[in-house]
Amino acid sequence: MPRINTNNNQPTIPWHVYEENSVIQQLKTTLDGLNELEVAERLKRFGLNRLPGKAPPGLLSIFLSQFKNPLIYVLIVASTVSLVLKEYTDAGLFLLFYYSMH
Repeated sequence: MPRINTNNNQPTIPWHVYEENSVIQQLKTTLDGLNELEVAERLKRFGLNRLPGKAPPGLLSIFLSQFKNPLIYVLIVASTVSLVLKEYTDAGLFLLFYYSMH
């Protein structure tokens, strides 16, 4: 009978192919589950049964993501031109539209 490869968490043969008793025997468990001593030992050996989390984005990444939309560039240029022409109301509206997009 082929063995399940438990070293790298990827079976060489899919788990569903094996008979129930074979899996229980190879994983050294019972139908009732593991006893507390075995749980503690496996927890120490393998760690918690969690998937690695994705790292949160950094501040630079968050800042740069603000500029993914091309309309942002149009609003920034329009507000800059409005400020140069001393059209403060228009510049304020453009900046308001810019901030409302976030």
